[in-house]
Amino acid sequence: MATLVAMSGKGLDKSGSASTTDVATWVADGYKNIFRNTLSSTFAQDYDNCLAGGLQVALFQGYYTPAYTDETGAQRAQQAIDAVNLVGYPAGAYIFVDIEETGTATEQYMIDWINSWCKAVQAAGYGAGVYFGANQPVSAYAAYYDTVSNRYWKSCSTSSITPDVQGCCVIQTECTSSVDYDTFGADSLGDYCMGARA
Repeated sequence: MATLVAMSGKGLDKSGSASTTDVATWVADGYKNIFRNTLSSTFAQDYDNCLAGGLQVALFQGYYTPAYTDETGAQRAQQAIDAVNLVGYPAGAYIFVDIEETGTATEQYMIDWINSWCKAVQAAGYGAGVYFGANQPVSAYAAYYDTVSNRYWKSCSTSSITPDVQGCCVIQTECTSSVDYDTFGADSLGDYCMGARA
């Protein structure tokens, strides 16, 4: 059974599979944290592999541009909630939503959508986080003052934002075609990303 942990240090995120060999390599290279995508077809097995291999795990829901118009945030959140409940993700741990490539959505529309997503995740007993990637309309001011997110994760995209006042508890430092690299730590308010450990 996984327990709750405050995550800090060297990490990575990867949408594809995470085999036991991959995990062993990452741990040997000094990585201690990983983000896993709840939408991955191998999500449950990868989550178990990461925990069993010694990584601390936080979860995110990858972006799918039509979701911003075809689903409410709460509907989209329910998919992530169902996935994390199946693997025994600990209460209080964070699920992040990947906000990028939002098309023609306005800032207010995205704030409402994000808040709908966050409230559903929070009502299910988890922390709600937002990853601000490329091509999304939310300003640094609105991210902090107008959303109900608990934590923020900054993309390595040059168009990413750092929310006012709180800042980010995870900063993506390098993006590659197969793995992205992150630094986990306290945000400007001293708060950490909370995840799972074995």
